Amino acid sequence: LGDIVASGESAGLSRGMLLKLFPPSFSCYDFILPDSGVGPKLIYRGEDGLVMQYVNGKVLSHVDISGHANDGFGDGRLLCELIAKKVAQLHKDELPLGGERIANMLWHSIQNMISYIGSNEAIPSSVRAKGWSYEDLCRETRQIQAELDSLDLSTVLGHNDLKPANIMVSKTKWTGAEAEAFDITLIDLELTGYAPRGYDICKLFRTSDKTDSTLSNRKSFAKTYLMAVTGDDQVSIQSIKNLLLEADLFEPLTWLEAGIFFLFAAKGDPGQMQRWEGLAIDRLQNYMMRKDEFRTNVAKWRRGGNTLLTSKL
Repeated sequence: LGDIVASGESAGLSRGMLLKLFPPSFSCYDFILPDSGVGPKLIYRGEDGLVMQYVNGKVLSHVDISGHANDGFGDGRLLCELIAKKVAQLHKDELPLGGERIANMLWHSIQNMISYIGSNEAIPSSVRAKGWSYEDLCRETRQIQAELDSLDLSTVLGHNDLKPANIMVSKTKWTGAEAEAFDITLIDLELTGYAPRGYDICKLFRTSDKTDSTLSNRKSFAKTYLMAVTGDDQVSIQSIKNLLLEADLFEPLTWLEAGIFFLFAAKGDPGQMQRWEGLAIDRLQNYMMRKDEFRTNVAKWRRGGNTLLTSKL
């Protein structure tokens, strides 16, 4: 992934700029999407790096999304609706023809992390003690991928790491009358690529403790998102339910992917091994707790939850 090495006047740049250096590989976002308004504005692009607009704003958290932060976003509903419009803008975008195109960036990134982990020896002993081996990671990933790939789910140009911390808001004072003045910017788009849209929506709202306000804001997000992608101000309740079911299909995978990421981090950063292995255990336990619900949701989808929402945007 690209490294942000300096920003603003500390690097000899003009105020409001950010310098990002390329590794040997980089994402399609860095070369195509900065001009779309989804992420930070592109100021300069070269073979070795980018100069991008520095976004001076608040990085969001799950409590902002749920309306529990008490930091000026109220109940979070209007915030979620603005995020929905920005996510829909990304999902409706297309990469230009030509060049390399990864068929599914989500599976591509997960497989790359598993390949880096590489063997059972790289799994911390505390994780193995909880019943997880390298072979278990590979098997669980293959099984959930096969199940999800069989469902003919909508594929879009997705963020693929759309947690609240990868969303910035340019103002922090919130009133309903000023809602449209807030500028939403998606950041850390290195994993941007084609993938199922349900993954982005699920990860935005995923939490181990769903509250009534979180569920309500998810519905508001879904309604606004569907209005934005269809251009229709009238969307049915059933369409909203179907989109949320589509997102729910990916909840176990969001936990499994996070567990794999922290094992990936444990190998790459052994100095913080205790931290990474604790986070990996938590995410993998959350994954196991949701496997039965996943089977139930797959059955619901096969019975007809996909009737309105399987076409590609």
